[in-house]
Amino acid sequence: MSSGRWPRVCLDELMRSDADGSNARYNWFTKIKSSLLAIGAADLLEDMTSDRLGVKLNGLMQRYINHCWSHDVQRNCDSAFNPLYRRIVEFGRRQHYLGNHRNIHVERLLAQMRLASRDITRFYHKRVAYSIDGTMTCMHCNMRAVENAIHWVLLCPLYEPYRRHYLSSYIKPGKPLGSMSTSELEAVLCDILDVGEDNAKAFAVYNFVAQSLMLRAFSANE
Repeated sequence: MSSGRWPRVCLDELMRSDADGSNARYNWFTKIKSSLLAIGAADLLEDMTSDRLGVKLNGLMQRYINHCWSHDVQRNCDSAFNPLYRRIVEFGRRQHYLGNHRNIHVERLLAQMRLASRDITRFYHKRVAYSIDGTMTCMHCNMRAVENAIHWVLLCPLYEPYRRHYLSSYIKPGKPLGSMSTSELEAVLCDILDVGEDNAKAFAVYNFVAQSLMLRAFSANE
């Protein structure tokens, strides 16, 4: 493209702006440059011809996809928001439970449970909002334990009838839950939340969570 055409003039101006370090926030050339640098393709910036870009485009796209995937995995592993999620997520592809059960309520509640914060778990189910503060002592039993996901899913006596009815087939530890360490309980909880393609398990977890939330709200007179 000749240097006098408007697209080329605009590109040259953006390149000069990038070199000066001004208005980088709104400079799409700066964004492209940072992406190329991230995948080791900075040499393209020296010779940006349409023919060369056309030859390398598919390879560049695949390298950038791999870069984004690796970046997501690393951020997930470094995150302290939900330490359990990295142990149940299937990296690089859509999660099996999404779109597999054809029930938006099941998928939404499973997603909220799997993505819940370590400290505060918030649920929105059938136009009702629920919130469980995992840093506070459980007020629904006398165990004097914090009401985190491990406690209310696996240990709290209030939900024992629902636990036996819905989750007994999926909780098969080698020793009583009450005598397990935190890491062992986390492993049991991860196994429950990792529903995979098991429709029966997905609906069992959904029913347990939904029924437990309603019982908790009734117990707390919310």
